[in-house]
Amino acid sequence: MPQYQLLVSVVLVATALCSASLLFLARPSPEGKIKLPEFIQDGALQDPFDVTKPEDVIDGEPIDEADFWARMRLRKLILAFLLAVVLVIETVALGWSVAEGDGGYIATFALQVAFGLYTLLVAASSVNQEYAGHSLPVIHLSALTFIACLIMGTTAILPSTPIPIARLTMDEASSAPIALWYTVFVLYVVACAVVATTPRGPPLHYPSNRIYSDKTLMAVTSKYQDNVCGVTGASVWDVLLFSYTTKVVMLGYTSESLEIGDLPIVPGNMRATAIFATMRAALRKWPLRIGSWRPKPGSGWELGYRLLRVNGKTLSLVVALASVAAVLFYTPAYFLQKVVAYLEADPDRTDRRWGWVFCAGLFMTNAITYTITGQLWSVSTTTMQVRLRTQLNSILFAKTLVRKDVASASGAAPGTTEQATAINGNSSPDNAVDADKKKRRRGRLLHEFAWHIFTLVDSPIEIVIGSLFLYHLLGVSCFFGLAVTCLFLPLNHFAGKVVVGAQDNLMKARDERVALMNEILGGIRMLKFMAWERSFETRVLKIRDRELKYQKLNFTIETLWNAIWNGSPILVTLVSFWHFTVIRQQVLTPSIAFTSISVFNEMKFALNALPETLINMLQSLVSMRRIEKYLDGAEITDVAPLESQPHLIALQSATVTWPQDRTRGGSTAPSAASTPKQKFVLVDLSLNFPLGELSLICGKLGSGKTLLLLALLGEADLLTGQLICPRSPPDALASFIGVYAPEEEWIVQGICAYVPQSAWLRNASIKENILFDLPYQEGRYQKTLEVCALLSDLKILEDGDMSEIGEKGVNLSGGQKARVSLARAVYSRASILFLDDVLSAVDAHTAHHLYYECLKGDLMRGRTVILVSHHVQLCTPGANYVVALDNGRLQFQGSREDFQASDVIKTLSQSSGADPADEKEEAVVLAVEDIVEQVGERSSNDSETASTAANTVVDSPIVAEYMPLEFSINSVLFANIRFHDTVSRGRLLNRFGKDFEGVDSSLPDHFGRSVMYGLSAATTSISITVIGGFPFLFVAIILGWLYYSAGKVYGQTSRDMRRLDSVTRSPLYSIYGETIAGVTVIRAFGASSKFLRDMLRCVDTNSNPYYWLWGVNRWLSARFNLLSSAIIGLTAFVAILTPGISASTAGFALAFASTVTNDLLFMVRRFVGLEQSMVAVERIKEFTDVQREPPEFIEPRPAASWPEKGEMKCEDLVIRYAPDLPDVLHNLSFDIKPGEKVGVLGRTGSGKSTLALSFFRFVEPTEGRILIDGLDISKIGLTDLRSKLTIIPQDPTILSGTLRSTLDVFNEYDDKEIYEALRRVHLIPAEDVAEEDSDTVNANVFRNLDSNVSEGGENFSTGEKQLLCMARAILKRTKVLVMDEATASVDYATDELIGKTIRHEFAESTILTIAHRLRTIIDYDRVMLLDQGVIAEFDKPAKLLSDPNSKFYSLCKATGKSEFAILKKMAGV
Repeated sequence: MPQYQLLVSVVLVATALCSASLLFLARPSPEGKIKLPEFIQDGALQDPFDVTKPEDVIDGEPIDEADFWARMRLRKLILAFLLAVVLVIETVALGWSVAEGDGGYIATFALQVAFGLYTLLVAASSVNQEYAGHSLPVIHLSALTFIACLIMGTTAILPSTPIPIARLTMDEASSAPIALWYTVFVLYVVACAVVATTPRGPPLHYPSNRIYSDKTLMAVTSKYQDNVCGVTGASVWDVLLFSYTTKVVMLGYTSESLEIGDLPIVPGNMRATAIFATMRAALRKWPLRIGSWRPKPGSGWELGYRLLRVNGKTLSLVVALASVAAVLFYTPAYFLQKVVAYLEADPDRTDRRWGWVFCAGLFMTNAITYTITGQLWSVSTTTMQVRLRTQLNSILFAKTLVRKDVASASGAAPGTTEQATAINGNSSPDNAVDADKKKRRRGRLLHEFAWHIFTLVDSPIEIVIGSLFLYHLLGVSCFFGLAVTCLFLPLNHFAGKVVVGAQDNLMKARDERVALMNEILGGIRMLKFMAWERSFETRVLKIRDRELKYQKLNFTIETLWNAIWNGSPILVTLVSFWHFTVIRQQVLTPSIAFTSISVFNEMKFALNALPETLINMLQSLVSMRRIEKYLDGAEITDVAPLESQPHLIALQSATVTWPQDRTRGGSTAPSAASTPKQKFVLVDLSLNFPLGELSLICGKLGSGKTLLLLALLGEADLLTGQLICPRSPPDALASFIGVYAPEEEWIVQGICAYVPQSAWLRNASIKENILFDLPYQEGRYQKTLEVCALLSDLKILEDGDMSEIGEKGVNLSGGQKARVSLARAVYSRASILFLDDVLSAVDAHTAHHLYYECLKGDLMRGRTVILVSHHVQLCTPGANYVVALDNGRLQFQGSREDFQASDVIKTLSQSSGADPADEKEEAVVLAVEDIVEQVGERSSNDSETASTAANTVVDSPIVAEYMPLEFSINSVLFANIRFHDTVSRGRLLNRFGKDFEGVDSSLPDHFGRSVMYGLSAATTSISITVIGGFPFLFVAIILGWLYYSAGKVYGQTSRDMRRLDSVTRSPLYSIYGETIAGVTVIRAFGASSKFLRDMLRCVDTNSNPYYWLWGVNRWLSARFNLLSSAIIGLTAFVAILTPGISASTAGFALAFASTVTNDLLFMVRRFVGLEQSMVAVERIKEFTDVQREPPEFIEPRPAASWPEKGEMKCEDLVIRYAPDLPDVLHNLSFDIKPGEKVGVLGRTGSGKSTLALSFFRFVEPTEGRILIDGLDISKIGLTDLRSKLTIIPQDPTILSGTLRSTLDVFNEYDDKEIYEALRRVHLIPAEDVAEEDSDTVNANVFRNLDSNVSEGGENFSTGEKQLLCMARAILKRTKVLVMDEATASVDYATDELIGKTIRHEFAESTILTIAHRLRTIIDYDRVMLLDQGVIAEFDKPAKLLSDPNSKFYSLCKATGKSEFAILKKMAGV
């Protein structure tokens, strides 16, 4: 009978006791299976952000449940039978021992009977159990039977002959038959095989539509029932080898293209909704308090504590696995020493039995160590990382939905963090997305810490055990080696610091370049209008040079750092061996030498990983601080349930300002005292808006109208006084989804809707934007389209209301965007509508139609409408209540009659107001014109962005060489404008951001390391083969084939996973960007919880490929590592078998066999990474082959003084946007004399903007030509042409920076000229007013040229931005000026003043003005009326007004009798 049986029995009983106590602790709770995190808000109200439903938390529904459990019962019965036989045999052996009176063996067999009885009881009790009652016993029995097999197997192969080391006392031979012992051993092996391969649960099905969107599900190529991740029911064997991932690996390998819906769904506890619920509960349940101490707000400790609490179980598992792995790490080295020592002691191989034992030990310890570390990595990367990522993503998004919109209230000061500038919800999506990326980078840093967390446990244990082992091998010599290592640590640390510094500078340069590209792409039209492409290209390339300098420095330092890293173990080993042999005169045997090398190599990782982890911890703490600061940011006040809200909209002595961030620890109550001086304030307002009526808010530019609306929506800070206004609860929209209400119950009292001045649209179809997740009601929907004047636009669009709007509404004109935004509010169930200047973006006809048909129409009956508008004359007659503001103070409030009688109306409109008696007549005129318009409509479109021509990107074969930024930036900047209209800015930024980062950093890294690992593996293989001969060569060939096969399968699937991860990240960025840009609208509609749910769906869609990416990685590692263990075992086997191989040769082969397998694994990974990096090169190459605009310069170039006169001539001009689209302008011919002022009028779609664009050659003529001063503009280079003309576009674009840099981008003018231009556009007073005192409330920011301009000029109103563009035009002063709706968002009084400025400043210039306001162009020299791309009328305004049959006459007449009279008078009729 084998030795040490008493010891074996003691160990088995000890494991049984551990198992019993664990089973007792894990007994199921009496409650049901599904349990959601519980937390109740203050006041026990339902939390509107509690979006998790019970079905979100379940793993799935079992498939063929009865059949599965029947099979499991059979398996468990077989297992119980095997264990019963074991118990019977053990009992027989015990009886035998008792009969023999052998005391030692009585104790041994008694303990073994106890162990056998325990395993049988566990197996028998689980026979009829299901789920947890089945799963836990299977895990425990797998562990118990495996330990029994391992220990018994070990004792079975131990030879009875002694080895030259101290050992335990041998057992006396037992008289019990040895056959009984071997029978028990075999039965345990069979039982272990049965139980380890027993599934822990049935295959599950989960409805995919609960996780994925319909669009995702439509792309699915593989359908199968068991669509939930196999880990939920996988057997122990499958979990250890990650075999549940094989399905995904093979799916990726066999299918042509893997789609997100093809992947199995992650288990319930890994889904975003469940993770968000637990994290949200943690934020409330677990504040960090120790006695009375509480951490400082924003210190990061509280967030860290909560993350630890919520991930406590997973962390405990990581710590336990890391501790076990650390202890096992040196066991292979121990057996390596034993194998080589055996070969030294027995070179002739006279008795190989101990050799086989050490060989088996070497294989088993390697296999077990690799298996445990595989599980450790799996828990750290897959589970921990995905959870942390989801937890941070979801709580940050939920915070965004309730956080005050601080950023858009202030121009970001140069010193503010990106947190303050944008994440908190700036209404500019651009810096929202930019800041969002920075926020995500911080989140990424934090969840990547999950990889390193186990080194905190693992490294110290490894260092202690490694040091003891080395001392055992080398004695005091090892400490000299370790001292050298300690000398290298500061060097490593210093190199690490330099790397971090260089990386930091590199990231700053990269961020700066991407931010500039973001602005360039955002203002690409302006750049082209101004011919600034080259100047901005130079600016980008200057930053690029700096970036490449840091990149080079980074690579240089990294190379040196790697040299230190790889060279230090060699030096350490040499120093130790030198001291051991030269100083101490000891003999360095192969067993000592090669084992020491192996241990030093292992310790290199432990010694270096610890400082690296500590640095990583500090970086994570910085990230946590910043995230915690964001989470502590000021929130809007909670919204009470609808039934408890007052039905009143009033302000009492209210002083209101733009929101500010007053985080925890500071003053939470806003007060006038804490408001910064430069903040704009609405002072002492007392208003009472009538319910169910239309109220009008008017006032000059920048007087605080928008701020008043935001105050009513609860978005602004109330400093003093009272404000009462109903608000939509955050889950209002979610409660309406799928609820079909009759027309009379459609409007819900207290629900609000908001239409901002800059339309906020989602990247979806027009229909989806209007419905905004509400159920479709045919009648109401059609009526909404009709009153919002959208029917004619939908006829133009190819897909009607199913047309995709595109990013930020890029496919629609300004007027169309405004009307879609209005239609969403009209269709909604809101009883209160806040409309911010919805009439400014549309022409006079449409404005009348919207006012009478929509705002005063049937759909608005009984609804409260609060309208901000400059159209005072149009809106006053129908308004029940009027409020006039002037620079933050109340100028007037009261009824319509009082307003019309006051002096205030005169300052805001151009006449004494319209005559109410005109209403009926106007309505009739409009109705007639609408019919005419609808009948005569053709499929042309006014907006240059509206046609949906095919994308001009040309597919190109991959080019392997490095593509410099110059090509890409040049191609993109000089690309045709259609390219910018059809390719989203997000995609372009992705190319210039992520893809360039990949080409700069990842590609060279992957390439270098692939070559390095390949060379390392090759040299090691050759060395071992040369020394070991043919057997090694044979093994190397088989090994190479196995690695190649596994690598090929892995590579295909891994590529697919990376692609899916990248593809699914875009919707996540989109919803972040959309939400940050439109957070005010989302809150106003009560759509917060709906957006949160949508975002969690996007997180799930993104987490899935990420989860499987790591799963596939672990699948490959598990197989490669077992292969590696087998190779090391085989190498030892061959060495023991072949007497010709000496101990030193075997030591060399064994020491390096482990490195070759490691090298091969990393070579495969790096090569796959290299392939993926090449995709980035391909993607960048794609954008270097885009259709370019005509050349910048054409010789001979025009004279420097051209155009001298400003004469413009069109001859038979035909324009179309793309060859396959219809003509937009049809045979236009006209002359404009030098210095003539011409107004261009027409409906939406008549071709006004197209005509303006054709002068700048944004669209090239299909036929005909345009002459300026007798020169055909198609024969002139674009830069020459555009730099000599000026356009003030409809969408004002200004760059961030200071007021000076915005107006004078290239420092061409002095301050005096800039101030003069600002005076001319009336942004600062014309007369010399004394400097404002710094304490002045609402001071004029335009007096200070160093005033900050936030990205996109978000800290200015739209009107102010238009005036800044005009000031820029005045500074440029050219002979030809084109104005496209240049003053649409400016009040009438200012517009009138600007009109005078234009006539004065550009008296010698030729002016072409597209306008909706007739007053703007009534005193021009001539007026051109376009109708569907044809000139309907072109003559002097006076002459056209004299003809009652002219279209211009009817257009003027539609403005009302009194306005018509004034227009006639102004025209001189």
